[in-house]
Amino acid sequence: MSFLSLIMPNKCIVCGKALGRDEYVCPTCRPLVERLEQTPRNGERAGASYDRCFVPFIYNKGIQLAITRMKFGDRPAAYRYFAREIAAMLNVRPDFVTFVPQNRKTRHERGYNQTELIAREIGRILKLPVKSTLVRSEHGSKQVELGYAKRLENAKKLYRAKGGALCGSCLIVDDVITTGATMKACCDILRRQGCTEVYAAAAARTLKKT
Repeated sequence: MSFLSLIMPNKCIVCGKALGRDEYVCPTCRPLVERLEQTPRNGERAGASYDRCFVPFIYNKGIQLAITRMKFGDRPAAYRYFAREIAAMLNVRPDFVTFVPQNRKTRHERGYNQTELIAREIGRILKLPVKSTLVRSEHGSKQVELGYAKRLENAKKLYRAKGGALCGSCLIVDDVITTGATMKACCDILRRQGCTEVYAAAAARTLKKT
């Protein structure tokens, strides 16, 4: 992330219009930022291995653009906004926060991992420790190219534990939950490493097609 991106004024996470210090979405784009209906299972997917899931937004065109800008456009305001919204909806207090990792090549090319930025901001807001607990392989197919069964099979090969045993409860953060395969694979690892409760969070999730 560049130094200039940290000192420049906030910009709308959707269109890029300049905003005030504590603003993230301009009036024109507010209708494009669609909140997910808050129910006990608002972020869940069949077969999930987490205890609860917290997701503030639907992955529609507006949020897709915002996340794309966050990932590729060097726009830190978006991660702060998503972290704030996730932190505000949490009704549990995990012992630590962690995140879905990138491989080293992607992190080097972008200069940061957007899910780590969200996780660390949540930790700062809630005064919780943030731990790097998982590693992503340098090899394997891109998840976006696969269906759920293949995604889950691929995710089990892509991710592994970074260190030794863990204890207590954790919150694992991703940017988007689509099929839920990546989150399931990562949560399974955290449970095997000793986490007693695993909570999941993401900025947005896709809706099931009906």
